[in-house]
Amino acid sequence: MREMDSFDRVVEHLCRRKLQAGITELENYLLTYPQLTGLDKLSAIKVDYELMAEYWKRGAKDPEREQVYNQLLHRLYMLTMDLKTTQLYRSNSFWSYVYQRPRKNSMEWGLTDARNKLEEFVSDLAMLDLDPEHVRKVKKDELYAKHQEFMSAFYDYILTSSMWSESVAGQYVDILTSPTIDSNDQQLLVSAITLSALKVFDVNKMLSLLNVYRKSTDMRVKQRALVGWALTIDNDKKALYPEMQQALIEVCADETACQELTELQMQLFFCKNTENDQRKIHDEIMPDIMNNGRIKMTQKGLVEMDEDTLEDILHPEAAELDMEKMEQSVTRMANMQKQGSDIYFSGFSQMKRFPFFNELSNWLMPFYANHPAISAIWNNEKGRKFLHTMMKMGAFCDGDKYSFVLAFDQVLSRLPEQMVRMVENGEAAPMPLGGMVDDSEQKTPAYVRRMYLQDLYRFFRLNPMRNEFCNPFDNSQNYLFFQHSLFASTALQERFLEVVSFLVKRQQVTDASRVLGNYPKEKDYQYCMLKAHILQLKKMRDPFSEKSWFEMALAMKPNDKKAMVGLARSLYSMSLYDKALEVYKQLLIDSPESKSYLLNAAICMVNLRQSEEALKELFKLNYLYPQDMVVVHVLAWALTLESRYEEALKLYGQLVVQEQPFSDNFLNYGYCLWFTGNIPEAIKAFRRYLEMEENDVAKLEKAFLESEQDILAQHQISDGEIQMMLDAVTA
Repeated sequence: MREMDSFDRVVEHLCRRKLQAGITELENYLLTYPQLTGLDKLSAIKVDYELMAEYWKRGAKDPEREQVYNQLLHRLYMLTMDLKTTQLYRSNSFWSYVYQRPRKNSMEWGLTDARNKLEEFVSDLAMLDLDPEHVRKVKKDELYAKHQEFMSAFYDYILTSSMWSESVAGQYVDILTSPTIDSNDQQLLVSAITLSALKVFDVNKMLSLLNVYRKSTDMRVKQRALVGWALTIDNDKKALYPEMQQALIEVCADETACQELTELQMQLFFCKNTENDQRKIHDEIMPDIMNNGRIKMTQKGLVEMDEDTLEDILHPEAAELDMEKMEQSVTRMANMQKQGSDIYFSGFSQMKRFPFFNELSNWLMPFYANHPAISAIWNNEKGRKFLHTMMKMGAFCDGDKYSFVLAFDQVLSRLPEQMVRMVENGEAAPMPLGGMVDDSEQKTPAYVRRMYLQDLYRFFRLNPMRNEFCNPFDNSQNYLFFQHSLFASTALQERFLEVVSFLVKRQQVTDASRVLGNYPKEKDYQYCMLKAHILQLKKMRDPFSEKSWFEMALAMKPNDKKAMVGLARSLYSMSLYDKALEVYKQLLIDSPESKSYLLNAAICMVNLRQSEEALKELFKLNYLYPQDMVVVHVLAWALTLESRYEEALKLYGQLVVQEQPFSDNFLNYGYCLWFTGNIPEAIKAFRRYLEMEENDVAKLEKAFLESEQDILAQHQISDGEIQMMLDAVTA
């Protein structure tokens, strides 16, 4: 939309601190659309700017000039964003509905009144203890129903609120850190502020979340606030709002904050990787679990069900194998969960179609049994113990808990009566697939944060209106907050390399590069090693740069084995086999029996045409590791170069019948056959090589005319013969 482009251009000017250009851009837009309000506010900003500029031109000294300039930048930014959202609420039916709903009937949203209602709810709940039990339940249900309606409206109001002033932000911080307000309400409001600040950056909303994180004594509120301010930082606005820098310096001075931010960055990666984890569970883990219907899970572990079948008689070992495979699959899933994977996403994604989730606030509503939508189900005597046990034991996020309760109500009548009775009588307990989560673990900040992130992920992936929101998991500017230069001047920089290492191990090259590029300290050993490893992981490898970084690492840490191995690999990839061999020989001084060093040294010797010397080590390796086909491959090629064709052909006989042979097995086999004069079989071998290389004839030509040209010449194979072989192979 043209108007959105205009708003974005204004913001671009402001981020570059070009106030006059921003004023002109917005003025031209408002003059084009005179029906819009805002021209009077813009005129006030323009007058103030011109007045300040006039005094400046006269040479007047004003120590507060920079502060006034910043205030004008902020006023113009807030006006621009308010105009942008106003246009959105007018032109978009979804946002128009969300905006109008809490404001219907001229409902007032003064924060003093809102706070009073939040506090009255807590006091009214406490007063219920004075009523008789039969009266208490009715009043309690009415109170929760009324309060839920209020909170849903309050949520939508915050979500569509205009830009906040510092005063408004301060009032919200007071509400969200007050001990007289219910924790569930505070958690929900934190989520509303987060979504609002993700939609349109508002520094006061972001800083309010940061202040709630610093001041709150409620761990669940605190962790939601941490996620909120970390995801809503806008690094592009650092010149517009320099106060962000100081706030981050202060919060990161706390070691606990740095630790939690580091954990959060890693947890966000696991959230982003959810769909890959689901494919692994669906394709590799669940088949083993579902195919073993004879096995059930109880609190004491996996138990085989008694079934006197003919299969048991004929194959008694099958039951044991089934049990073992299922145990391995369940353990694997439990380990994935412990590492941070969202193992339940796929299963619960189909349970987000209940009317319950038509309400925006319910997607991020903390789970509480008195929610009007589930209280009757939760307190139903039938199946009650089963339901409560599952909710207590399973690592389910709040949204999945609501889904489970609603789904349980629909399937309760179809559950085997025997199963329900066994659970109710305490004879057995249901066991979630991911295993039981200890109560003490569920109370840790990391666990609380992980569950909340899973709720957020479901909102941004499954909500029917998800495209109307800014998804932080799809935007590296939100998800990868460790790349923000705002953090480079804080104590968090000490954790940068830890996150880079985490990402490198998981092959996240682009993200690892972004974080490493934000590392401000002088290049140290770990930095150099990570830089080199990132270059190795990139598809477009740069061995010269790799070599330089490994050499820098060695200069700081001489004789370091990891750096030496990396340097040797880089030298090898540059075809500097003689220098790579020198490094491997140094490594072998301290580790003379290392299979890896011995084999790589032998490969360098073979490439240097020192095959006779290489054979001494290769025979030894082949004796120690007869099943290692890489050793066999190198040994066969070295024997070929030494014209020991009969021995080489025996080894090629092993190589080409492997289940998954290398294409080079057939290339070298073809050479050996060619050198012995067996041209027909050599042609067949080269053709098989081409098939495995997707008929890349240029690759075969390069091998004949460049890579192995000297070897062919040593065996008196002329250029004409080479061309005839190429013609025969490609015929």
